Amino acid sequence: MRLAVFLAVLAIACGDDDTSITDASSPDASEPEDAGLEDVAAPDVGTPDVGPEACDMPDEMRVVDCGNCGTRSDRCVEGFWVALSECIGQGECAPAAVETETSEMCGVRQRICRDSCSWTPYEQLEPEGECVPGTEERVEEGCPFGASRTRTCSDACTWDEVVGDCQDDCGTVPESYPPLEDRICIPRGSVEMHEGTTMDSRQFTTLLSAYRIDRYHVTVARLQACIDDGACLADGCSNPTADADHPARCPFARAVTFCEWAGGGIPTLAQWVKAGRGASPRAPAHPWWNGLTGDESNDFYSCDTVPDGRQARLCPDRQARREPVGSAPETQSIWGVESLLGTSAIEWVADVFMDPLSDVYRGSDPVVPATPESRTRVGGNIIDSPTLVTRSEVTRELEQSWFRCAYEVEE
Repeated sequence: MRLAVFLAVLAIACGDDDTSITDASSPDASEPEDAGLEDVAAPDVGTPDVGPEACDMPDEMRVVDCGNCGTRSDRCVEGFWVALSECIGQGECAPAAVETETSEMCGVRQRICRDSCSWTPYEQLEPEGECVPGTEERVEEGCPFGASRTRTCSDACTWDEVVGDCQDDCGTVPESYPPLEDRICIPRGSVEMHEGTTMDSRQFTTLLSAYRIDRYHVTVARLQACIDDGACLADGCSNPTADADHPARCPFARAVTFCEWAGGGIPTLAQWVKAGRGASPRAPAHPWWNGLTGDESNDFYSCDTVPDGRQARLCPDRQARREPVGSAPETQSIWGVESLLGTSAIEWVADVFMDPLSDVYRGSDPVVPATPESRTRVGGNIIDSPTLVTRSEVTRELEQSWFRCAYEVEE
């Protein structure tokens, strides 16, 4: 039996055209020529092992191709070629191999192995999609300032239509507010307060629940709607009928009535400060540091140092009380609340006047309610050099001020 196998191998090596692996390994050379694929493939007996290649000259050496365009050294030992080395110098791939790659964003690219066993550059067959299937993102499309809603990436790597309610850190919001009635979400967190009315007074941290606050001062039009509804009184407030989009000025009690009708209340001192200052550890003196100066500098910018083009908005010749709300975007805080400082608008907060503030303000959501004898106003224009800790006392019951409302939210 061994002699028969050896003779078959020797015949192959010597170029006997009549001898094939199929002939040498087949037990029945008379198998019909029309045997079908099913007969060949089943059962799968594997590739016949014809054994080592025979050679004639003992110790003869040769170099042969191997692997993916590699080479190997062989020696003739006892009549058979024996590898003396590994297959070295191989390329990256087998000639004519095809590699197709699909990215997580539905892009498809392909490359082919050259005869030199190196890959061609990838060619893009399908472009990259917009996103990874199943991922979600929040987008502001169709929502008020600071709010967003969800869209999901489809199996085709494209964004589906935006769906769901507009949400912010304070919960669900309408897709739009009436003009000039935007409410800004101030998320739960701490704010840096000062005991006194100057920046050099002692600083401490207070925790506030989430709330919303009017982006702008209450307008004459909003006040008139409350009057028309029978909830507010017309007397005592400045209500020029031609200035519907201008801020209204009212005594404290009238402002409280309006905010209650609107579903909120006058903001507390701490809420007003946080709306202008941002969350701890920020402690700027002015709300517009993020817009005007690009940093958290506490330096006050006078009319001489305010960047070009800002003087008309921030300096004394400005007649803020004659301008509609929304006319001073450069005064916005980091949250987007406008005209807390930098205009002529001095506004109400809900607290009694204290200097210094009591220990109550070191607790959560602090407020010591105003009394008929003592109320607090904050804000002011640049000529008065106010900061976010500047406040003053009002004792006259019918004194008028601008105002905005704050609104509780469910957490």
